[in-house]
Amino acid sequence: MRKLTKQSLDEMARTMNVIPESELYSVIGAYNNDCFWRCYAYMNNGGNPVSEAGAAVYAYNYIANVYGYTGINNLSLTNDASMTIGDIQKFIAYETTHGNYLGGNSNLGYIAVFNTNYVSNYAPGNSSHAVIVKSKNPDGSLNIYDVQLNTSMVISANDAQHVYEAMY
Repeated sequence: MRKLTKQSLDEMARTMNVIPESELYSVIGAYNNDCFWRCYAYMNNGGNPVSEAGAAVYAYNYIANVYGYTGINNLSLTNDASMTIGDIQKFIAYETTHGNYLGGNSNLGYIAVFNTNYVSNYAPGNSSHAVIVKSKNPDGSLNIYDVQLNTSMVISANDAQHVYEAMY
């Protein structure tokens, strides 16, 4: 086992990619938490369920296009598939204009994200989560479908203020 020294920590800090704390909680879709990719696949397939492997295809395509990777051995779903909300919006806008995303022209709802600390249906975890918002009720609550959990539920009007539209 290698001994950890101050010099090795300094070297690691100098060479590591660092995500600013302000952006840390807005990063979604890293493949250990593949909620965005599941939502994207669900919308793009007309509301039909898509397996984890089926959703992974979209993440691999994204990584290949963004990072220019050509071999699957170069891809890291865990690190390279994560996106900020801004990245999601740009990605879906690009895919829609190029005819690759069909979810925007449907009655399926829209992809939305929220921090799990602020929505009572979810265990606190200070992480972002993506779901499909099916409709908004007159009282302001949201009918959602959590593709990753394969569950429909209602988010209260009070909690709905923390749910942000990622893109139609």
